[in-house]
Amino acid sequence: MIASGGIVLETDTAVLILVVVGLALLARSVVSLRREVAALKSAGPPAALKSAAPAAPAAAPSGPSPKVRAAIAAAIHAAFGPGARVISISASPSMLWSQEGRRQVFQSHRIR
Repeated sequence: MIASGGIVLETDTAVLILVVVGLALLARSVVSLRREVAALKSAGPPAALKSAAPAAPAAAPSGPSPKVRAAIAAAIHAAFGPGARVISISASPSMLWSQEGRRQVFQSHRIR
């Protein structure tokens, strides 16, 4: 039970209110992101890209696909605003995860 300034709320009610407020903020962010994406699509590519010569296709793509890169850039833009820039996106090798797991296992063992 939460009592504050004459208002008494049950814990379940307080949690429900927090969840509803969180969902409302999430919905607002999604709507804002959709508007920004629609505005970017309607604006077309920047003038610098229109005048540039087409680049030669790469032999093998490195890192995430263009769709994943666009999703990451859109999330950064939505979270941090239009002034934020993505400098680099690269996929980490899967070997790093296994090495980290081994390191944690070995660190948990006692040395006799």
